[in-house]
Amino acid sequence: MKKLRFERILSVLLCACLLTAALPGGIRAEQEAVSPEPLPFADVSEDAWYYGDVLAAYSMGLVNGKSAAVFAPDDGILLSEAVKLAACMRERYETGAVTLHNGEDGPWYEPYAVYAWEHGILTGDVDFDTPALRGEVMELFARAVPLEPVNEIPDGAIPDVPMEHPHAEAVYALYRAGVVQGMNETDRRCEPDVGVTRAEIAATLTRMTDPSARIAFSMTGSGVGENLPEPEREPDEAGSSPPSEDAQGQAQGQAQGQIPGRTWSGLALSWSSVYDGRFGSGASDEILLTDAEIDAYNAMMTAACPTMTDLTSYPDEIPGWETAALIGRYVLPTGYDYDKSGAYVDEYRRAMILANRNLDALGESAEAVRAVVTARCDLRGFPTEDGFCPLSNPGFDQIQETELIVGTPVIVLHTSADGLWYFALTYHYAGWIPVWAAAFCDRDTFDRFALRDPGTGVTVTAAVVWSGGVRLDMGVWLPYLGETERGLEAVLPLRGSDGRYAETAVSLGPDEAVRGRLPYTMKNFYEQAFRWLGTPYGWGGADGGVDCSGFVCAVMRSFGILIPRNTTEQRSWSGAVTDISWLGGSERLSLFASSRYPVAIHRQGHVMLYLGESDGQLWIVHAHSIGQPVSVAPLDPSSSMLVMAELRP
Repeated sequence: MKKLRFERILSVLLCACLLTAALPGGIRAEQEAVSPEPLPFADVSEDAWYYGDVLAAYSMGLVNGKSAAVFAPDDGILLSEAVKLAACMRERYETGAVTLHNGEDGPWYEPYAVYAWEHGILTGDVDFDTPALRGEVMELFARAVPLEPVNEIPDGAIPDVPMEHPHAEAVYALYRAGVVQGMNETDRRCEPDVGVTRAEIAATLTRMTDPSARIAFSMTGSGVGENLPEPEREPDEAGSSPPSEDAQGQAQGQAQGQIPGRTWSGLALSWSSVYDGRFGSGASDEILLTDAEIDAYNAMMTAACPTMTDLTSYPDEIPGWETAALIGRYVLPTGYDYDKSGAYVDEYRRAMILANRNLDALGESAEAVRAVVTARCDLRGFPTEDGFCPLSNPGFDQIQETELIVGTPVIVLHTSADGLWYFALTYHYAGWIPVWAAAFCDRDTFDRFALRDPGTGVTVTAAVVWSGGVRLDMGVWLPYLGETERGLEAVLPLRGSDGRYAETAVSLGPDEAVRGRLPYTMKNFYEQAFRWLGTPYGWGGADGGVDCSGFVCAVMRSFGILIPRNTTEQRSWSGAVTDISWLGGSERLSLFASSRYPVAIHRQGHVMLYLGESDGQLWIVHAHSIGQPVSVAPLDPSSSMLVMAELRP
């Protein structure tokens, strides 16, 4: 059990006696009818969505304010506090009373945690001092008391909770019981990996304890991200209606831009129908750029963007000072003084990190050694796993630069003093990668991966595929070997025991990869973006996640399009850029609607992919921020925006 610091100020959100009495067959006893007094909290307005829930929970004695006048509805709670709630609910359910109380000799939450472990509410180690996430709280509550289903929610119907999610069973149990209904009534996203707020806790507790407060609704469909209502459009000239979600991933390709065996989600088909409504029947299947045009597009970006490099023409060695300059571009952050575990990074550790760059070993020239990435890895600003984060946000590591996926060609220019890191150059970045993630290879092998010839390769189209313990991300390019009963056979690069390149074969299904590149069509664009729905945000691709600009990169790699990595460079060099900062909302809408190509919309430090307009509302899909998964969201056309980038030459 993790011990809290004893000097920690205990801020218990809810009453020590959480519940009042027990309902027959449920949790709370029938109470006398009461007329609730107005809430005393100045920060809970009567027009807030949670007003009724906070009022009910407060009136029943389920929640208190942080003070007599402040409820703090948007504040989060700690896992220790969520465990306390679950334990009290379980004890009340079983005995009709709550006898649990705060600990005296150890951490305050210890009696609740022990009870939770003994009754199966907790099943493993827990960091009690971390903020509670929505999915974690649902897991605790679902284990605390039995819930009777009242809603029909098929497996896979919740847009951002695939059945493989670690909290899927609990999330679906609470949805089916009417305890939770999602973030909105449009797509009923759960956002299980986002911190839970006090307002949400009030609503959940009210419905857990009072079955009459539970919500009746239904959801249809299966598959992540397939529950947005189908945008309406007029029948096309042949009189056909837009595809329905009954097609859920079963539509087979007929036009030139479609591939036999490839499937589309109902959400992709729905937005394709909106696009077809703007540009004509079948427009979403039309190829936007040929392979030759994509090659020219890539060459244009590489020539224009200063952070991109043509690796195929890179020299065999460069001056030592040039390598030192590349390494020296990174400066240890100030103001971000804690590692990922919350430990202070003192001056000694900083000095050790700087020394590990091994700059004294650089000679007059540095050999450019070619290699291929054989396992997804982080690329770091310094040769260390230590993070440089704000104390309150260990996910915001300032020296986490990007992720590198399998098959990425890299040029190794230097090795760290401890021998565990290579300083490597990629087509869109330079930084430190772990030695175990790359294999040295000859020039022919390197060029094969660097050129990504569509005629000789296979491109991964699934968000993530695991094969033989190796993670293959969207846009991974592998040399083609042939056909198998399952689909395509390709070369999988490996790192031998001597650090040299080796290879084996991997088999990929028709909905996991395509021969060559995925045709650049709007229908394929929609599908590739939606395949990331529910993926956790990861700053710089950390922890297997994806950030906003990395999300755009991944989608575009499916088509063989290699854009710059960071938002600053994408905003200038990723395509046909238009300054929209001075335009009004209607002018922006007209501009977005006129583009036949995928559109990236840039705010300061953030990029989103535009989907289209439905019922007067603009929609985007993006990797929003730490703690939030990739999701579909509405867009205010008058909000702060900088540029629109059509992803084309």
